Amino acid sequence: MLSSTLALFTRSFRVDARSTQPHVLRLLFAGVILLQLIWTHEMEMMFGAPGLMVFTWIAWLNFVVISLGGLGYFATAISEEKEEDSLGLLKMAGISPVALLLGKSTSRLIAVLLLLAVEFPFVLLSITLGGVTMTQVIAMATALAAYLVFVANLGLICSVVGANSRRASTMMTLSLIFLLVVLPALGGFATLWTTTHPQDTLARRCLLAAANWERGISMWSRVSTILSTGFSESTISLQVVFHLVGALGLFGLSWALFERFTRENHTVRPIERVFARPTGGIRRQRVSRTWTLALALKDFHFIAGGKRVVIACFVLYFLIIGGLFWISSVFAPPESQYSASLLGGIAMVTMLGAGALELGLLASRVFREEVKANTLPLLMMLPESTARIAWTKAAAAVPALIPAICYFLLGALLDAEDFAKAFKQLVTSMSGWYSIAVFILFLHLAAYLSLVVKWGALPLAIFLVYLSQMILILMLMMFGMMFRMTWNSEVPVFAVLLTICSAAIVALARLIPGRLRLLAGR
Repeated sequence: MLSSTLALFTRSFRVDARSTQPHVLRLLFAGVILLQLIWTHEMEMMFGAPGLMVFTWIAWLNFVVISLGGLGYFATAISEEKEEDSLGLLKMAGISPVALLLGKSTSRLIAVLLLLAVEFPFVLLSITLGGVTMTQVIAMATALAAYLVFVANLGLICSVVGANSRRASTMMTLSLIFLLVVLPALGGFATLWTTTHPQDTLARRCLLAAANWERGISMWSRVSTILSTGFSESTISLQVVFHLVGALGLFGLSWALFERFTRENHTVRPIERVFARPTGGIRRQRVSRTWTLALALKDFHFIAGGKRVVIACFVLYFLIIGGLFWISSVFAPPESQYSASLLGGIAMVTMLGAGALELGLLASRVFREEVKANTLPLLMMLPESTARIAWTKAAAAVPALIPAICYFLLGALLDAEDFAKAFKQLVTSMSGWYSIAVFILFLHLAAYLSLVVKWGALPLAIFLVYLSQMILILMLMMFGMMFRMTWNSEVPVFAVLLTICSAAIVALARLIPGRLRLLAGR
């Protein structure tokens, strides 16, 4: 009984052990940490506690990697089988739901745990550099492991409930935003209200208890507490217990809901949903004349979501900007509360983040959906060059970004002075052009990785861009120290970085059409 339940789990674990990509990723991860240790050792005279600095960098890096891994790696464990219509075959083979859940999700959890285990010897080296104790190292490893188990099982329930990988990733993103952004914000407001209202009332006691509970389960608070000087608390905290118990409950919920949400063998694709009626017939609908960029219009409807998503984004962004404006007004000085410049600044910053997230999501989906639907060979038969087809599909991002662009322009009008200063700084400095190049590199890398890996192209692109830039910066600094070079300005450093990023963008722009032709069999 136990051997049959763990059969798929054992197979998945063996496949991961024999694959090259996981080992290469672990090697890169360990290499970057080693470079950080070498650089800190060379610069230890400039820091009071160099070991603590390295330990802090590693801790927050792991926290970001685990959170990003939940978006695409854990959230597609079951949904990818739904999309490939292979879940029914697995059921027919007699594989039980718990065996499927263990084989598809727990194997991925162990793979990420191995990634974190690779860095443990380097973390121990930070103790020798000073500022870190063994208690802090063990407490941080326990906290991150518990958080990883929780994120993996949260992605599992989203994957079981979601009809496809896109919906599962969206549910996972919203869940993490609630846990990492909304819940801490509510806890901060509860703390602020109890501070400004010292009267001993029932409402104050309830809010104070809720704020303390949120602070106890929050990863932000736990990591900050462990990194504080003189940490001597127990390794097992409320955060560890909450995440482990929550992970166990989410796994049980996934097991209980598995049959209900996997009865449908075939996942309806977006293009099929347009013509399918609930009764099974075909409904006629008025088809309007398309515009010149037909591929961009098709991707705008079937990948970006069409007009409904645009309208929903207008409403959602309005609520987000209004909520952030109200929150900022509470903490702002009295003379700047409810000012137009404050609202404009919030709108611009929020829309920059939202636009970057939308572009990243579209870049990771625009080609992957063609591969999933097996329409790439037909697409490549069009009498157009591969590069033109790729850029035409990328044009779908323009109408999808209309809400973000409108709110950003409105914010620029409300805070014209700060917008003019920021824009001038962006276009007149090498660091500004370097930031633009890094973002373009990220979009190209996300699009290319979506043609290479089955899931997790977006978080993997973020991780690789971060690692590559960290490696380049560390190498330039070490190169300068080796040859005793002093930089009188930022121009030479950013000029080198900009040149390397531009070369990588050109290389990826040539690799993407080649990969498309390869997948299409041409």
